[in-house]
Amino acid sequence: MKQQKVIAFPGMIYRAYDHMENYEYDKAIKIFDQVVQHQELNAKEALVYAFALSEVKRYQEAKVICENLMESPTDEYWDVVELYIKVSMQLKNYQQVEKFITTLIDDKAVPKERYDRFSQLHSLNTKIAQQDMAFSPKIADFFEREVPAQIAQLYEWQTVAVAKHQDFIVAIIEHQKAHPMVQSLALLLLVEQKLTATVTLEKLGQQCTVHTNNLQLPTQMPQYKYIASFLEDALMQNPTALEMANQLLVKHAIMTYPLEWQPFAEDDIAIGYKQFIEELFGKVQEVDVEVQQYLHQLEEISMLYDV
Repeated sequence: MKQQKVIAFPGMIYRAYDHMENYEYDKAIKIFDQVVQHQELNAKEALVYAFALSEVKRYQEAKVICENLMESPTDEYWDVVELYIKVSMQLKNYQQVEKFITTLIDDKAVPKERYDRFSQLHSLNTKIAQQDMAFSPKIADFFEREVPAQIAQLYEWQTVAVAKHQDFIVAIIEHQKAHPMVQSLALLLLVEQKLTATVTLEKLGQQCTVHTNNLQLPTQMPQYKYIASFLEDALMQNPTALEMANQLLVKHAIMTYPLEWQPFAEDDIAIGYKQFIEELFGKVQEVDVEVQQYLHQLEEISMLYDV
Protein backbone atom coordinates (compact mmCIF):
# COMPACT_ATOMS: atom_id res chain seq x y z
CA MET A 1 0.00 0.00 0.00
CA LYS A 2 1.43 3.37 -1.02
CA GLN A 3 1.93 6.03 1.61
CA GLN A 4 0.00 9.22 1.04
CA LYS A 5 2.15 12.29 0.54
CA VAL A 6 1.40 15.19 2.86
CA ILE A 7 0.73 18.44 1.03
CA ALA A 8 1.77 21.66 2.74
CA PHE A 9 -1.04 24.09 2.03
CA PRO A 10 -0.27 27.78 1.42
CA GLY A 11 -2.10 28.51 4.66
CA MET A 12 0.82 27.08 6.61
CA ILE A 13 3.16 29.65 5.07
CA TYR A 14 0.71 32.45 5.87
CA ARG A 15 0.58 31.27 9.50
CA ALA A 16 4.37 31.34 9.59
CA TYR A 17 4.31 34.93 8.32
CA ASP A 18 1.80 35.86 11.04
CA HIS A 19 4.14 34.43 13.67
CA MET A 20 7.02 36.43 12.18
CA GLU A 21 5.02 39.67 12.48
CA ASN A 22 4.45 38.89 16.17
CA TYR A 23 8.15 38.09 16.74
CA GLU A 24 7.24 34.44 17.39
CA TYR A 25 10.22 33.12 15.48
CA ASP A 26 10.24 29.66 17.08
CA LYS A 27 6.64 29.06 16.01
CA ALA A 28 7.39 30.24 12.47
CA ILE A 29 10.42 27.96 12.29
CA LYS A 30 8.39 24.93 13.36
CA ILE A 31 6.02 25.54 10.45
CA PHE A 32 8.84 26.03 7.96
CA ASP A 33 10.52 22.86 9.27
CA GLN A 34 7.34 20.93 8.46
CA VAL A 35 6.85 22.52 5.04
CA VAL A 36 10.39 21.85 3.76
CA GLN A 37 9.92 18.14 4.42
CA HIS A 38 7.24 18.03 1.73
CA GLN A 39 7.92 20.84 -0.71
CA GLU A 40 10.63 23.27 -1.76
CA LEU A 41 10.30 26.85 -0.56
CA ASN A 42 10.42 29.65 -3.09
CA ALA A 43 13.11 32.32 -2.70
CA LYS A 44 10.97 34.70 -0.63
CA GLU A 45 9.81 31.95 1.73
CA ALA A 46 13.34 30.61 2.13
CA LEU A 47 14.64 34.09 2.94
CA VAL A 48 12.00 34.53 5.65
CA TYR A 49 12.92 31.08 7.00
CA ALA A 50 16.60 32.04 7.12
CA PHE A 51 15.79 35.34 8.84
CA ALA A 52 13.75 33.51 11.50
CA LEU A 53 16.64 31.12 12.11
CA SER A 54 19.02 34.05 12.52
CA GLU A 55 16.70 35.64 15.08
CA VAL A 56 16.91 32.55 17.31
CA LYS A 57 20.71 32.39 16.92
CA ARG A 58 20.71 29.41 14.53
CA TYR A 59 23.21 31.26 12.39
CA GLN A 60 24.87 28.32 10.66
CA GLU A 61 21.56 26.99 9.35
CA ALA A 62 20.59 30.46 8.15
CA LYS A 63 23.93 30.82 6.40
CA VAL A 64 23.49 27.53 4.51
CA ILE A 65 20.07 28.65 3.24
CA CYS A 66 21.54 31.97 2.10
CA GLU A 67 24.41 30.23 0.31
CA ASN A 68 21.92 28.06 -1.59
CA LEU A 69 19.77 31.06 -2.50
CA MET A 70 22.76 33.04 -3.77
CA GLU A 71 23.44 30.39 -6.40
CA SER A 72 20.51 31.70 -8.47
CA PRO A 73 19.49 35.30 -9.26
CA THR A 74 16.11 36.21 -7.76
CA ASP A 75 14.27 39.39 -6.79
CA GLU A 76 15.38 38.76 -3.20
CA TYR A 77 19.06 38.26 -4.14
CA TRP A 78 20.54 41.33 -2.43
CA ASP A 79 18.40 40.88 0.67
CA VAL A 80 19.82 37.36 0.84
CA VAL A 81 23.37 38.67 0.43
CA GLU A 82 22.87 41.16 3.25
CA LEU A 83 21.52 38.48 5.59
CA TYR A 84 24.40 36.19 4.58
CA ILE A 85 26.88 38.88 5.62
CA LYS A 86 25.12 39.49 8.94
CA VAL A 87 24.97 35.82 9.96
CA SER A 88 28.59 35.34 8.88
CA MET A 89 29.55 38.18 11.21
CA GLN A 90 27.60 36.52 14.02
CA LEU A 91 29.58 33.36 13.33
CA LYS A 92 32.72 35.50 13.61
CA ASN A 93 33.76 34.75 10.02
CA TYR A 94 35.29 38.21 9.84
CA GLN A 95 37.99 37.47 7.27
CA GLN A 96 35.48 35.74 5.01
CA VAL A 97 33.14 38.74 5.25
CA GLU A 98 36.02 41.15 4.58
CA LYS A 99 36.99 39.32 1.41
CA PHE A 100 33.39 38.88 0.26
CA ILE A 101 32.34 42.53 0.66
CA THR A 102 35.61 43.84 -0.75
CA THR A 103 35.15 41.71 -3.86
CA LEU A 104 31.57 42.94 -4.33
CA ILE A 105 32.62 46.58 -3.99
CA ASP A 106 35.76 46.30 -6.12
CA ASP A 107 33.83 44.51 -8.87
CA LYS A 108 31.14 47.22 -8.68
CA ALA A 109 28.56 44.47 -8.29
CA VAL A 110 26.62 46.19 -5.51
CA PRO A 111 23.54 48.10 -6.77
CA LYS A 112 23.88 51.85 -6.41
CA GLU A 113 20.98 52.10 -3.97
CA ARG A 114 22.63 49.56 -1.65
CA TYR A 115 26.20 50.80 -1.85
CA ASP A 116 26.06 52.87 1.36
CA ARG A 117 24.50 49.97 3.26
CA PHE A 118 27.21 47.53 2.20
CA SER A 119 29.91 50.08 2.99
CA GLN A 120 28.44 50.37 6.49
CA LEU A 121 28.47 46.59 6.89
CA HIS A 122 32.09 46.58 5.73
CA SER A 123 33.05 49.14 8.36
CA LEU A 124 31.03 47.37 11.06
CA ASN A 125 32.71 44.05 10.30
CA THR A 126 36.14 45.66 10.65
CA LYS A 127 35.15 47.34 13.92
CA ILE A 128 33.72 44.18 15.47
CA ALA A 129 36.73 42.13 14.43
CA GLN A 130 39.00 44.64 16.17
CA GLN A 131 36.81 44.63 19.30
CA ASP A 132 36.84 40.86 19.37
CA MET A 133 40.63 40.94 19.56
CA ALA A 134 40.83 43.78 22.10
CA PHE A 135 38.08 43.46 24.70
CA SER A 136 39.44 44.99 27.93
CA PRO A 137 36.67 46.83 29.81
CA LYS A 138 36.83 48.35 33.30
CA ILE A 139 33.79 48.63 35.55
CA ALA A 140 34.54 52.21 36.64
CA ASP A 141 34.93 53.36 33.03
CA PHE A 142 31.70 51.62 32.05
CA PHE A 143 29.56 53.39 34.66
CA GLU A 144 31.14 56.77 33.97
CA ARG A 145 29.22 56.72 30.69
CA GLU A 146 25.64 57.89 30.32
CA VAL A 147 23.02 55.12 30.28
CA PRO A 148 22.38 55.35 26.50
CA ALA A 149 26.13 54.86 25.91
CA GLN A 150 26.14 51.86 28.27
CA ILE A 151 23.23 50.34 26.34
CA ALA A 152 24.94 50.99 23.01
CA GLN A 153 28.11 49.32 24.30
CA LEU A 154 26.20 46.24 25.42
CA TYR A 155 24.56 45.96 22.00
CA GLU A 156 28.03 46.04 20.42
CA TRP A 157 29.25 43.32 22.78
CA GLN A 158 26.50 40.99 21.54
CA THR A 159 28.81 40.17 18.64
CA VAL A 160 31.88 39.63 20.85
CA ALA A 161 32.79 36.49 22.79
CA VAL A 162 32.67 37.61 26.44
CA ALA A 163 33.54 34.33 28.19
CA LYS A 164 36.91 35.64 29.39
CA HIS A 165 35.17 38.68 30.87
CA GLN A 166 32.25 36.90 32.50
CA ASP A 167 33.04 38.34 35.95
CA PHE A 168 32.92 41.84 34.49
CA ILE A 169 29.48 41.23 32.96
CA VAL A 170 28.22 39.85 36.28
CA ALA A 171 29.57 42.95 38.03
CA ILE A 172 27.52 45.15 35.70
CA ILE A 173 24.35 43.19 36.46
CA GLU A 174 24.89 43.34 40.22
CA HIS A 175 26.04 46.97 40.33
CA GLN A 176 23.84 49.25 42.45
CA LYS A 177 23.90 52.00 39.80
CA ALA A 178 22.91 49.73 36.92
CA HIS A 179 19.82 50.79 34.98
CA PRO A 180 17.21 47.97 34.63
CA MET A 181 17.70 47.76 30.86
CA VAL A 182 21.49 47.67 31.30
CA GLN A 183 21.10 44.79 33.76
CA SER A 184 18.85 42.93 31.32
CA LEU A 185 21.13 43.34 28.30
CA ALA A 186 24.17 42.30 30.33
CA LEU A 187 22.34 39.23 31.61
CA LEU A 188 21.26 38.37 28.08
CA LEU A 189 24.92 38.41 27.02
CA LEU A 190 25.57 35.54 29.42
CA VAL A 191 22.40 33.64 28.53
CA GLU A 192 22.77 33.95 24.75
CA GLN A 193 26.41 32.91 24.85
CA LYS A 194 25.48 29.99 27.13
CA LEU A 195 27.82 31.08 29.93
CA THR A 196 27.20 29.65 33.40
CA ALA A 197 27.01 32.12 36.27
CA THR A 198 25.08 32.78 39.46
CA VAL A 199 23.86 36.36 39.63
CA THR A 200 22.14 38.28 42.43
CA LEU A 201 20.40 41.42 41.27
CA GLU A 202 17.99 44.04 42.51
CA LYS A 203 15.61 45.56 40.00
CA LEU A 204 12.40 47.57 40.21
CA GLY A 205 12.09 46.93 43.95
CA GLN A 206 12.56 43.17 43.60
CA GLN A 207 15.62 41.07 44.41
CA CYS A 208 16.52 37.60 43.20
CA THR A 209 19.36 35.19 42.58
CA VAL A 210 19.37 33.40 39.23
CA HIS A 211 21.49 30.79 37.49
CA THR A 212 22.03 31.71 33.85
CA ASN A 213 21.92 28.15 32.56
CA ASN A 214 18.35 27.88 33.90
CA LEU A 215 17.13 31.03 32.17
CA GLN A 216 15.16 31.31 28.94
CA LEU A 217 15.09 34.36 26.69
CA PRO A 218 12.58 37.08 27.70
CA THR A 219 10.08 36.17 24.97
CA GLN A 220 10.23 32.50 25.97
CA MET A 221 9.42 33.07 29.65
CA PRO A 222 6.10 31.66 30.94
CA GLN A 223 4.43 34.96 31.84
CA TYR A 224 5.37 36.51 28.50
CA LYS A 225 3.85 33.62 26.55
CA TYR A 226 0.63 33.76 28.57
CA ILE A 227 0.25 37.54 28.25
CA ALA A 228 1.09 37.52 24.52
CA SER A 229 -1.52 34.82 23.89
CA PHE A 230 -4.12 36.72 25.92
CA LEU A 231 -3.51 39.96 24.02
CA GLU A 232 -3.66 38.20 20.65
CA ASP A 233 -7.12 36.88 21.49
CA ALA A 234 -8.32 40.10 23.12
CA LEU A 235 -7.12 42.52 20.43
CA MET A 236 -7.33 40.46 17.25
CA GLN A 237 -10.12 42.68 15.93
CA ASN A 238 -7.83 45.72 16.14
CA PRO A 239 -4.52 44.91 14.36
CA THR A 240 -3.05 48.34 15.13
CA ALA A 241 -3.71 47.97 18.84
CA LEU A 242 -2.35 44.42 18.79
CA GLU A 243 0.86 45.51 17.10
CA MET A 244 1.34 48.29 19.66
CA ALA A 245 0.67 45.83 22.49
CA ASN A 246 3.20 43.32 21.14
CA GLN A 247 5.90 45.97 20.79
CA LEU A 248 5.23 47.24 24.30
CA LEU A 249 5.23 43.71 25.70
CA VAL A 250 8.58 42.79 24.14
CA LYS A 251 10.20 45.99 25.40
CA HIS A 252 8.88 45.52 28.93
CA ALA A 253 9.77 41.82 28.94
CA ILE A 254 13.39 42.78 28.33
CA MET A 255 13.21 45.59 30.89
CA THR A 256 11.93 43.34 33.70
CA TYR A 257 14.07 40.30 32.79
CA PRO A 258 14.47 37.87 34.53
CA LEU A 259 11.81 38.84 37.09
CA GLU A 260 9.00 39.01 34.55
CA TRP A 261 6.15 41.09 36.01
CA GLN A 262 6.54 40.06 39.65
CA PRO A 263 4.91 40.40 42.10
CA PHE A 264 1.78 40.75 39.93
CA ALA A 265 -0.26 37.77 38.73
CA GLU A 266 -0.14 37.11 35.00
CA ASP A 267 -3.93 37.55 34.64
CA ASP A 268 -3.77 41.01 36.22
CA ILE A 269 -0.85 42.05 34.01
CA ALA A 270 -2.47 40.67 30.85
CA ILE A 271 -5.70 42.59 31.50
CA GLY A 272 -3.61 45.60 32.48
CA TYR A 273 -1.83 45.69 29.11
CA LYS A 274 -5.16 45.40 27.29
CA GLN A 275 -6.52 48.35 29.26
CA PHE A 276 -3.26 50.28 28.83
CA ILE A 277 -3.55 50.02 25.04
CA GLU A 278 -7.30 50.72 25.03
CA GLU A 279 -6.63 53.86 27.07
CA LEU A 280 -4.32 55.08 24.30
CA PHE A 281 -7.25 54.70 21.91
CA GLY A 282 -9.48 56.80 24.17
CA LYS A 283 -11.47 54.11 25.98
CA VAL A 284 -12.50 55.06 29.53
CA GLN A 285 -12.96 52.17 31.96
CA GLU A 286 -12.34 51.01 35.51
CA VAL A 287 -8.80 49.72 35.94
CA ASP A 288 -6.51 48.21 38.54
CA VAL A 289 -4.71 51.39 39.57
CA GLU A 290 -1.69 49.59 41.01
CA VAL A 291 -1.13 47.58 37.82
CA GLN A 292 -1.54 50.64 35.61
CA GLN A 293 0.91 52.63 37.72
CA TYR A 294 3.41 49.79 37.36
CA LEU A 295 3.02 49.57 33.56
CA HIS A 296 3.31 53.34 33.20
CA GLN A 297 6.44 53.22 35.35
CA LEU A 298 7.98 50.63 33.01
CA GLU A 299 7.12 52.75 29.99
CA GLU A 300 8.49 55.94 31.54
CA ILE A 301 11.79 54.23 32.40
CA SER A 302 12.16 52.80 28.91
CA MET A 303 11.18 56.03 27.15
CA LEU A 304 13.58 58.06 29.29
CA TYR A 305 16.53 56.40 27.60
CA ASP A 306 14.85 55.61 24.27
CA VAL A 307 15.27 51.84 24.64
